[in-house]
Amino acid sequence: MGYQDVGFRGSDILTPNIDALAEEGVVLENHYVLPVCAPTRASFLSGRYAVHTGFWRGNIAPGREWGLNLNERTIAEMLKGYGYSTHMVGKWHVGTHSWAHTPVRRGFDTFMGMFLGSGDYFTHMNPVAEALDCRSDYVDSNGTLVDKMESELDGQYITDVYTRKAIEAIEGHKDKPLFLYLAYTAPHSLWQLPHSDHVFFQHMPNATDHRKTYAGMISAMDRGIGQVVEALDQAGIRDNTLIVFCSDNGDKVDIRRGSNYPLRDGKGSQYEGGVRSVSFVNSPLLPKTHYTNKHLHHIIDWFPTFEALAQDGGAYNGTHDKLGMPIDGVNIWDSITKNVSQRNEVLIGKSDPTKYMKVDYNEEDCIWIGEKHVKQYSVLRHNHWKILAGAAKDQGWSGFRMKEMEDLHNGNNREIIGHQSTVIRSPLDWLNLQLYNLEQDPREENNLASEHPGIVMELLKRLDEYTVGMVVSPSCSSKGNVSGVWYPWIKDKTPTLLL
Repeated sequence: MGYQDVGFRGSDILTPNIDALAEEGVVLENHYVLPVCAPTRASFLSGRYAVHTGFWRGNIAPGREWGLNLNERTIAEMLKGYGYSTHMVGKWHVGTHSWAHTPVRRGFDTFMGMFLGSGDYFTHMNPVAEALDCRSDYVDSNGTLVDKMESELDGQYITDVYTRKAIEAIEGHKDKPLFLYLAYTAPHSLWQLPHSDHVFFQHMPNATDHRKTYAGMISAMDRGIGQVVEALDQAGIRDNTLIVFCSDNGDKVDIRRGSNYPLRDGKGSQYEGGVRSVSFVNSPLLPKTHYTNKHLHHIIDWFPTFEALAQDGGAYNGTHDKLGMPIDGVNIWDSITKNVSQRNEVLIGKSDPTKYMKVDYNEEDCIWIGEKHVKQYSVLRHNHWKILAGAAKDQGWSGFRMKEMEDLHNGNNREIIGHQSTVIRSPLDWLNLQLYNLEQDPREENNLASEHPGIVMELLKRLDEYTVGMVVSPSCSSKGNVSGVWYPWIKDKTPTLLL
């Protein structure tokens, strides 16, 4: 989702519910995620940087035999230990090769959604695996995992399905406190929208078809968010609920679709357009609202923040066998409620091809993935300084030019246009070493590495510290497509399958 693609940032995309929640809450201006979806989700669930989850390698393609390690305590397991009822709706994408890696074995009481990274919004088939990937899972009274394929939902728009399932979880809420992880796939590919929802872009006659569909997908998600909030009101629990909204990464800039304006680059990149997410919090529990918080935050911070809030309700009674994994996130509650900074640094990304384990299986259905596929890079933000060292994927800039922004505010909706900017080069560019002052240069145009060698050396030393504990894990490709349905293929505990 593009950094600019919400109404409260001046977009012409219709997001009235998101806008109201953001304006009534606290907008998080510097909320960092990972450049692509699976690493962000793994870090949210574990409270740990990608270097420690193994997701510095990127996304999990269908069939890869790795995921969020089973020794990681998830945010759902943690909250369940404090007495929460835990439910997930939407996209999982952090491990599907064994049932032990799937949501209801990772702390969720119920799950409805997809295991893999993308799917058809109407048939719910994953286009890469060529298999149905839409299910409802739970553990029955005997401790057996029940996996029900939702084939009867064929033809129903998945964004609306996820909204209904989230509302069902809220309506079924009883005595326990509730944790609901609603991971909409919108506006991820495939780019699809019901014809009835074309009304969402009728005010954008000059936009590209890509842009119109993308805008409609976001507006359909916004409609669902409004319905979920209404369900919280109807259930009488809105006054005691904290809502956190964030995207998992920016939008790509190579298609005339979304806008990360004014940030550089987009999805897949370590520049700001890829890793600064649209984010806000909303709750009647917040003593200070209606403002933009500019302190540093990271997706890993929600784990310790939620745990601190849950501790107010009682002691931890969950499993203790995973408590040895150190949390990288920090409790940002004071940052949100008192506007007091809780951190001065975030690791944006780090990889090391030398730590990528070679895998050489002989099985016919396995494919060796070599270290040549992993580029070396290190990216860190410390206060207002940002350093990039090593390989840096760069797609340029995207967004509305200032004249188009003015036209938009004056009611003249114009087509989004890709915008390239001249980059001031540094003598250190040949080393792939870049240093930016984000306070003065949020668009990352002026490389100051040669002007501040002392700062460069200090930040490189800081980056070295993050190499300690870097997780290495193998990769093997296999097939989970069984008669056109996607299943985990490494057997641990066999579930009850309901087609």
